[in-house]
Amino acid sequence: MTRAARAAPLAAVAAVAVAAVAGAVAGSGTSGCGPHVDPAVQIGVTDASGTFVPLADGDTVTVVLGPQGLNMVVVALQAWGLEGGNPDDPLDPDNPYVRIASRVGATVVGGAVGARPFPVTSDGTLHLEGVQVPFTVVSDLYLGETVSLEVTITDRRDRSATDVVTFVASP
Repeated sequence: MTRAARAAPLAAVAAVAVAAVAGAVAGSGTSGCGPHVDPAVQIGVTDASGTFVPLADGDTVTVVLGPQGLNMVVVALQAWGLEGGNPDDPLDPDNPYVRIASRVGATVVGGAVGARPFPVTSDGTLHLEGVQVPFTVVSDLYLGETVSLEVTITDRRDRSATDVVTFVASP
């Protein structure tokens, strides 16, 4: 048997090992388990049955009176490719940081910021409902207006995702 013939099986094993390592590296960077997913966030609402419904540009969202006396909208968020943090400890510094800004034209009319834990569903989706976005402008001037809502979520590894949707603020 020649040297080349003896080396062929080792070369085949080495090629399989390299392919396996390359596949493992390509699948890393997950939040939890499963294949790599690029960070993304989607703004929506939760319907009466508890189902997440994504908001589309031009949808109508009801403005409600919040517990501190300010008008607000209540939205839900879904995210992928980000770490959810610690749902048992809302003060855990590893929780994702959420920044929300609402605008009418170029004027900021409200928003919310802070670290929030995101429950993770069985498929790896981060889901947070009941997110209160108060309007800090004490006025009804934005009712019936088109409001732009921008949400950015950043996890502890500095991965972030942003979504923007415009809706009509309805009383």
